[in-house]
Amino acid sequence: MGAVKCLMELPAERRDLWPGARSRYDDFQGLHITVTEQVHFNGPFLPWHRWMMLFLFESELRSKCSYKGSLPYWDFSLDNTPETFMDAPVFDDVYGFGGNGPYVEDVSNEQQFPSKTPTEIAGRTGGGASLEHQPHCLGRDFNPTLAAGALSDEIVERALSPETPTMYSSPGDPLFYFIHGSLDKIWNDWQRRDWPARKTAIGGPDAMFAFPVWLFRDRSLREHDLAVYPLSYPGFGKDMLVSEVMDMRGGPFCYEYQ
Repeated sequence: MGAVKCLMELPAERRDLWPGARSRYDDFQGLHITVTEQVHFNGPFLPWHRWMMLFLFESELRSKCSYKGSLPYWDFSLDNTPETFMDAPVFDDVYGFGGNGPYVEDVSNEQQFPSKTPTEIAGRTGGGASLEHQPHCLGRDFNPTLAAGALSDEIVERALSPETPTMYSSPGDPLFYFIHGSLDKIWNDWQRRDWPARKTAIGGPDAMFAFPVWLFRDRSLREHDLAVYPLSYPGFGKDMLVSEVMDMRGGPFCYEYQ
C-alpha cells in the first residue's frame, strides 16, 4: 500500500500523451485508457494485462518506490460469502485500500454514480470526451451478494464501485491490480495443467466485440496468429509479442504463484 501511495505522489512522466495525468500512477491509467479497445473482449486480453501488471507496474513499484515484495492477488475463494466479502483484508482502513465509506441514500429512482473521467472515443462528433484532468473521488458501493453469487472477474469488478467496472479507467482503483492478479493466476493454473499443449494456447480476434459477439458496432472477425501479435504499451517502452509473455516462469517474469 505504501508503494502504491508513493507512485501516486510521484509526478507524471508522460503528460504529452495524457494531459490529465498528475502522478506516475495516473500514467498507468492513461495507458489503459489509450489501448482499451485493443485489449478487451478479444484474444490479447490476458497476455496484455499480464505484462502491464506483472512487469511494468511491479517494476515501477520496485525501481521508484523501493518495493521489495511481489504484486499481490486477491483470492476470491476466501471472501465468497456476503459476510466475508465485507470483511476482506483488502478493504481494511489501515492495511488495505479502504472500505465502503458512509452510506449515502439514493435520492432518486435511478442509480446515481459519481462523475467519471471522460475518455477519448474514436469517431465522436460532440464534446465531453477528453484526457484532460478531471478530479473526482474514488466511489465505492459494495454489493457483496452480487460478488459472492458469481465470483467471476467481471462480476467482482461490478460489485465494488463505480470506478472498477469502468472498462477504460478501471486502474484508477488500486484493487484493479489485485483483481487482475487473481485472473492471471487462474490463467496460469489452467496453463500448467497441460503445459506442453497450453503454453501456446491463445487465439481469438484482435477487435473488441467482433463478430459474432458485437454489441455496438458491426465489426468483422479477424483472426490472427497471436504468437507473433504485438501488444502495445505506448509511453512505457517497446511492444511485446504475445509469445513473449505466455510463460510466467520464464522470460522476463521468473515468478510463481503461491
